[in-house]
Amino acid sequence: MLVPFPRSEPEVPVIPGLEVVKEGSPTTPGEMATFTVTVRNTGDVPLTQVSIDDDEDAVCGNSFAEPLPPGAERRYTCGAVVEDYSPPGTVTVTAVDPQHKPVRATYDTKGIVHRPQVETVAPRPGAQPDVLASAGVELEPLPLVGIGMVLVGALLVAINPCRSGGQDRRSEPAPAPAAPDPS
Repeated sequence: MLVPFPRSEPEVPVIPGLEVVKEGSPTTPGEMATFTVTVRNTGDVPLTQVSIDDDEDAVCGNSFAEPLPPGAERRYTCGAVVEDYSPPGTVTVTAVDPQHKPVRATYDTKGIVHRPQVETVAPRPGAQPDVLASAGVELEPLPLVGIGMVLVGALLVAINPCRSGGQDRRSEPAPAPAAPDPS
């Protein structure tokens, strides 16, 4: 008598994957900066117990109670007051795959980019615009320096013969060597 052998499906490997990104716009020290944190499941299995830790801005930490399906992403915003110096930090996301193994991803922040404080100066009432600017001519400083150097060089070449009594000493023949003394 033949006994059927139970068939088993081949085991499909579980490939968990996780990605985290923290983005923010430049700001001035003392202002509130708004950041967007994006967590993405890049694997092929759902992840649970998703938790985000931000060592630069503790207020940007978060966690999700519901599972994060494969290919899904969650975004949230957070805010922090920017200090004069904000060092680079790391955002770390951890989760658990269906086999109860930890999954982890990190994102290295570059520190907060500070927007320089620029004072805008309004033109004086009745002030005349620069003549060159009003004619549509734009002057680049580097070509002007080059032109100036060429003119100075030409001037030095032109006045060099005048300093040597009107004669160009470079064109004089070299003096003949002195004859040896016969004594």
